[in-house]
Amino acid sequence: MKTRLKALLVEDDPSHAKLVERALFKADLTDFDLKHVQNLASAAAAIAAEPFDVILLDLGLPDCRP
Repeated sequence: MKTRLKALLVEDDPSHAKLVERALFKADLTDFDLKHVQNLASAAAAIAAEPFDVILLDLGLPDCRP
């Protein structure tokens, strides 16, 4: 039986997000409930609203820079 993980993907480029999503599901190592948000502020709100097992974060987001 595969483990089911809740994953948060924080990526502002829709094409990059789609690539990550495809890679996760193609790996077939585990099942993912994937939630995608496009900026750090939305990620903070998502994390406050529900727990995640893993967070995949694009460190090049516009709102990640001082």
